[in-house]
Amino acid sequence: MKLLTSTEYKQLLENGQKFKWSSPERKPVVQLTTTDGTCFWYISAILNSEKAYGVTKLCGQEPTLGFISPKEIFGVAAFLETGIRKTEAIFTYPLNAYYIFCTYEHTIQRLEYEL
Repeated sequence: MKLLTSTEYKQLLENGQKFKWSSPERKPVVQLTTTDGTCFWYISAILNSEKAYGVTKLCGQEPTLGFISPKEIFGVAAFLETGIRKTEAIFTYPLNAYYIFCTYEHTIQRLEYEL
């Protein structure tokens, strides 16, 4: 199963080659999530088949903004015994806004758990 369309893949490659590709101001191109909804990745650029850049949010942990490996994405899914799917979305905010949202969401979940 292909997760990315050829247009999305070309846009990710273009973002990786044309700009300072680790820029958090760039909008995500695609969001991947585990089929159980516990982990997700907002991806804005790829350099090659082994390295992408975006926001990672794993199973209630605090999010990270940085490099992502496709092997890691599928490794997480295998560990959780779930699959990976693409979320259909239109991204209107830059990558760093999604990082801030994920951080805020994690804080709310942690506070609710402590109550």
